[in-house]
Amino acid sequence: MPGRRTTTAARALAVALAAGAGLPALAAPARAATTAGTCPAVAGAARVPTPEAVLGRALRAGPTTPEETDRYLLALDAASPRIRTDVAGTTPGGRPLRYALVGDPAQLTDAALRRTTAAVARIRAGAVGPKAIAAAVRRPALTWIGGGVHANELSGPPALLESLAALATADDCPTRRALRGVLAVVQPDQNPDGHAAGTRTNAAGLDLNRDWFARTQPEAQARAALLRRFPPTVALDVHEQAGSAYFVPPYASPVLRGLPEATRRLADGPVGDAVARAVEGAGGVVARRTYDLLYPGYADTGTSLALGSGGMTLEQGSDPPLGVRIARHRAGVLGALRALGADPRGAVRAWADGQRAAVADGRAGRADAGRAPLHGWAIRTDVAGADALGLVASLRDLGVRARALRRATTLRRVDPVGPDGRASRRLPAGTVVVRADQPLRAWLEALLDRDAGEAGVAGEDTWSLPRLGGAWVAALRAPLPKRLALTGVPKAGSARAGARVRLSADSAAALGVALRALRRGTPVERTADGLTTTATPELVADARAARVALRPSAATGAPLRSPQVLLADDGARPLTGTPAQLPRGEQPAGWVRQGLERLGLAPRPTSAAALAGGVPAGTTHLVVGPGGEADLGPARSAMQAFVREGGTVVAVGTGGIGAARGLGLSRVGETAAPARDAVSVATATEAPLDAVAPGLRVVVAGEPRLQAPAGSRVPLRAADGRALDPSGAAGATAGLAGRPLVVDEELGAGHVLSVGFSPFFRSQSAGGARVLAALLLG
Repeated sequence: MPGRRTTTAARALAVALAAGAGLPALAAPARAATTAGTCPAVAGAARVPTPEAVLGRALRAGPTTPEETDRYLLALDAASPRIRTDVAGTTPGGRPLRYALVGDPAQLTDAALRRTTAAVARIRAGAVGPKAIAAAVRRPALTWIGGGVHANELSGPPALLESLAALATADDCPTRRALRGVLAVVQPDQNPDGHAAGTRTNAAGLDLNRDWFARTQPEAQARAALLRRFPPTVALDVHEQAGSAYFVPPYASPVLRGLPEATRRLADGPVGDAVARAVEGAGGVVARRTYDLLYPGYADTGTSLALGSGGMTLEQGSDPPLGVRIARHRAGVLGALRALGADPRGAVRAWADGQRAAVADGRAGRADAGRAPLHGWAIRTDVAGADALGLVASLRDLGVRARALRRATTLRRVDPVGPDGRASRRLPAGTVVVRADQPLRAWLEALLDRDAGEAGVAGEDTWSLPRLGGAWVAALRAPLPKRLALTGVPKAGSARAGARVRLSADSAAALGVALRALRRGTPVERTADGLTTTATPELVADARAARVALRPSAATGAPLRSPQVLLADDGARPLTGTPAQLPRGEQPAGWVRQGLERLGLAPRPTSAAALAGGVPAGTTHLVVGPGGEADLGPARSAMQAFVREGGTVVAVGTGGIGAARGLGLSRVGETAAPARDAVSVATATEAPLDAVAPGLRVVVAGEPRLQAPAGSRVPLRAADGRALDPSGAAGATAGLAGRPLVVDEELGAGHVLSVGFSPFFRSQSAGGARVLAALLLG
């Protein structure tokens, strides 16, 4: 049986800790009689208000609402000098994203926090010499503990509230060491809107544990800002899974290469061991090495790569009663903190040494075993320019240092992501250069450098951002010239109001600017070299925000119409209930709705009952899918009339395509899909809009192969692609080349467009957004 056996004393201590929250009051025990050298004095141990006194009930009596979590956090802050709360941001529903800092009161003053954050900021900025590391080691070991990111997993918020109350009151030696040596950043509820609605996702229908890359949601943006300020040595994200076992790292193979070794050993070794002992002491059955550590977009891998942490997912089985689950998460969290408190300086040094090693490896050009030397990356901004600049901005937002070529420059051994081989290339002015000698080197190598299925990386789901985002990125395999003329990253050009300007249409960001202009009533024309319009103050502001260049133009062309989009109910039920009750995979409808909004559209949701009375006048496009097939039968006649009279139905994914077929709108067939979680990145061979440059990439995330019926048109096909399969079976997807990605069927005066790829895959597929925008404009 997995897990470790515990001593009787350790088991008794963990059981006592787990039972503490059920007492009428959380009283401060007597101070242990030990020397200050082995048991440091920490002020502030005091009685705190019970949940009954603040909320009118025990935390284990039922799930906590966002308001209850917030109220009890504030009560703990008011009662305990060991706890200080603040707000990281606000949800779309207007709820505060409150977090707590817990530690020695002497380390929670404004001056002490400034010293701590300044010490780690210097290292994150690349100052990794002995003096800077020594200064960081003298500060507390930072750790981050998050709960409730999936709001249907109910034990996280109350367990973290109980943990905070226990730390505020306890005065035993392990707790004192943890409080003296560790500064914990605790986010009990990362998804208050989801908890209020009773759904796994947030108010936008998005899984916040899939938004670590793009950071589209306010919750993810606030979390990222908090973690940048307090980069943790170890990061714990508490979850629930199906069954009754409790997962604790270490992880099973495959494990993404390039993770920081020292903090990984810390998380998998002493911290993981302490969590396992504490959970077993609370009656749990621990399962270790049952989850992989592959996808770099979850909390554990994301914090490891981007922050140098020992990222840990703690998964509590959801079968036991809520009170039992709360007790086990509480035991695990307290066990982790006490393990860190046993050697906080060692934890800080492990983290700092990882940052130092990243800089040293980058300076020497070292790469993963068996791979070519790596000295940096080049990102061209004249190809899919605004989207490339958006990728650069996202990296810089995390602390990546980047500069641009001041003039056209020839660099040796430039190795683009994709089929092109390495060679000397003359890169144009404005190409962004990212050196490898910086602390975020592991994040950059995992997300920029690796090409799916390349030799030596087979089986690793690399989720290459250049492939997912359609940018031109190359690894630099030779040392950079010592005298390389660099300047700041290019910014979008401006224009005076009333001037005729051209937008390059080779990026989703530029197409979004055009769509917003059309929505405001500003005419936009398609010309041979892009899109032409008249500069207005609103358009200039949009272009600046989207990093879209505006260039003078006297060209004229064919006018474009403003798409008026309706979203048909896709029939996908909200993700509620325990993990065992949920369908496998994520709910993609939220990404489609948000993606259309990010393109500047205002998609209006509608139901079958509303459509049965007729598609509203002025509607140009009706989007169906991509979730479970909705019962659109009552709207059959109205939807057929809409298309025959010149409207367009856009059927997205299996659900949308199946619904269109069932309504008699489409004859597109489907063959069996690959493994459900398989992801392929396909290069398109034909563009549905002339101004969209070829070579764009789209994400095929387990969608079945489309079969185009006779008489239809295929405006987009896959030229190539690699499968990225979390099961470990990576490589070329059989027959992906030539696969229809969009099928266009005429019906009367209108069209039915079947889309066999994920147009807004986790907001990472700029190529997919470009295609869908082009289809809506075409």
